[in-house]
Order: sequence, then C-alpha cells, then structure tokens
Amino acid sequence: MAVRKALVVDDEQDARNVLSRMLELFCPEVQQIFEASDGKQALAIARQESIDLAFVDIELRQENGIALKEDLAPLCRKIVFVSAHEGWADDPQLGDTPYLFKPVVPATLQQLVAKV
Repeated sequence: MAVRKALVVDDEQDARNVLSRMLELFCPEVQQIFEASDGKQALAIARQESIDLAFVDIELRQENGIALKEDLAPLCRKIVFVSAHEGWADDPQLGDTPYLFKPVVPATLQQLVAKV
C-alpha cells in the first residue's frame, strides 16, 4: 500500500507541527498531510479523505486515542499510536498497532511508513 495521505491527531499543536514537518522532510511518498486536534475533527477529515495512515496520540486531552482508533479504523487503512509515555508500549490494549515514541526519530518514522 502506498502512503499518499496521512492524518496526524494530537491535542498539542507543536506536536502536530513537528510530526507533520517530519513527514514532509523524510517521507516523500506522503503527498498530503492533514491535522486534527481531537477525535471529532479527525473523524470528519477521515470521512472526507481516503486516509492511508493515521498517527494518533494515545493521550488526547479529553479523549483516549485507543478508543478513537476503533472509530477511525473503518476510515483509515492503517493507524499508528504516538506517545511520549513509554509505559503504553507494553499495554495489551494496543494489540498489534504500531507505536512511535515522542520525540519521533526520523529513521524510525521512515521505516514505519515504508513498511506500510
């Protein structure tokens, strides 16, 4: 699957900006990047666009990224969790969903996008 459209879901604007910029710089196969600050906005975008890959922060302000994944799954081809908290990496709720640690390392991001 080619990754053409990506969605970055994070309640912190700086975090969205950083990940979006990293996608622009290091993942040229991603042609369009959309950003959402919450689940409602993410779902609206996903319903409008054919999102190939969504990056979802696990700890959104008043939402849980794991619950949001369930709503996004039918609308996005692949979902990746992103968090600064390493404790989530071994949480059984994540299942086989890929996981990126913040700060995101460019090489790791490139490998993950290439895998998808």
